[in-house]
Amino acid sequence: MNRILISARCLGAIVIAWTTVVAPAPGEAGPWTLPREAWFAKLTAAHQDTGERFAATDGFDPDTGAMFQAGDRVPYFFDGQSTTFALVMEGVYGLFDDVEFGAKLPWVRSEFTDQVDPERPPTSGIGDLRFYGKYRVVTAPVVLSLEVGAKAPTGKSQSFGDAEVVPTGEGQWDFEGKLWAGRSLWPRPAYVQASVGYRIRTQNVENGFDPGDELLLHLQAGYGGRPVSVQLRWDWLLGESLRAAGQPIDQRRELMSLTPQVNWMFSGGWHLEAGVNFFLQGQDYPAGRAGFLALAYSR
Repeated sequence: MNRILISARCLGAIVIAWTTVVAPAPGEAGPWTLPREAWFAKLTAAHQDTGERFAATDGFDPDTGAMFQAGDRVPYFFDGQSTTFALVMEGVYGLFDDVEFGAKLPWVRSEFTDQVDPERPPTSGIGDLRFYGKYRVVTAPVVLSLEVGAKAPTGKSQSFGDAEVVPTGEGQWDFEGKLWAGRSLWPRPAYVQASVGYRIRTQNVENGFDPGDELLLHLQAGYGGRPVSVQLRWDWLLGESLRAAGQPIDQRRELMSLTPQVNWMFSGGWHLEAGVNFFLQGQDYPAGRAGFLALAYSR
């Protein structure tokens, strides 16, 4: 696989990470739902600058002469460096006390440079739109909710044979379902939550690429209240084998991350969120860490 294709695929993959892990959606608040006619809006800015990736396949590093295996943390070829910045707009609305709907849309700017092409221009544009609905089934003693969602291919995807294009989207529809469980630890100002989900990923009809379905695992704990609270979340995305032009590829996507976060409620319904996302292990994703800062309002 050539250096440009590696950079384009990895940067395209991080676009998906921005909207699922780095900048979690309102739905990622867990099994709890907004009250009837309440709403929530958030704008998140996220940034990553890295020279490493989780290898998609076994390979050979031409810079060092070292062999590596799929999933190893390795540098990009020819001192490559990827830089990605995203603005993620999100909103959620409580239709009933136990039913809510939400959506998010990212704007992404990605850049990849190396010794071969140090002046390669960045790619920017709207990413893929995600939306969901959530129904709270049980309220006590453990809160249980069911969530269904989809991803529409509104971003620019990579066309067949155009390896130089760094995509801002994946070019195909996705459909997913999640089971949420959570519990308040009151009178302590704390909570715990977990979810398990499955994402059905359809084929990109433009380039024949089938990214493979994914299993989604999530754990989170939080402590505090007004004005300051802290959270720690763990996410693990496990993908099935990929297919291209109908043929199986010995390759899959994986990303495990750990995210500490601080929230500050400073005026009425306004609050700030700041955190760092640490990518612990993976396959076919950029490595390293990413920071994010968000401004949100709820009423």
